Amino acid sequence: MNSTWIRYPHTVEIWTMQRVTNYAGQRYPTWTLSNTVPCFYVPISSRDRQSPTYANINRDEIYVPPIDTDGNPIVLTYDIRFKNIKDRDGYVLRGDADAANVVSNEDFFEVHSLIKHTGWAGKLRFYQIILLTVVEKHV
Repeated sequence: MNSTWIRYPHTVEIWTMQRVTNYAGQRYPTWTLSNTVPCFYVPISSRDRQSPTYANINRDEIYVPPIDTDGNPIVLTYDIRFKNIKDRDGYVLRGDADAANVVSNEDFFEVHSLIKHTGWAGKLRFYQIILLTVVEKHV
C-alpha cells in the first residue's frame, strides 16, 4: 500500500465469471464475488446509447493499488467485473444500493480500459481502470 502517493478511501468488489452447465447441457455465466479491494473513485461522464436498447451509460474511473490490505497482489484483467463502489463509511456510491437483493447485470461495471502505471524504477504503482455500466441482458 505504500508504493504510491494516491490515497484509497473507497472500496470496490471484484467479481469473476464462471460458466455453469445445467442439466439440459446449456452453458450460462454466473458471477461470484472474488475480492474486495481499496480504490480511488472518480466519476467521468455519461452518454446515451440508442442500440440495442436505449440506455444511459455511465463512465467511471477507479485507481487500484497493486497490493491489497492483506499484502496479497491484485491481478486485474478484462474478463472481470466490478460492483458496489463504496466510500470509507460503507455507503454505496455506485452500484446496487440494496446489496442484499438478487444480483442483476445493471449493477455491474465492465472494464473498458486497463492501464498499468509504473514508477521510475519500473515497479507497478497502480492500475487506472475506466469502467462502463453493463446494460446488456443475459451477459
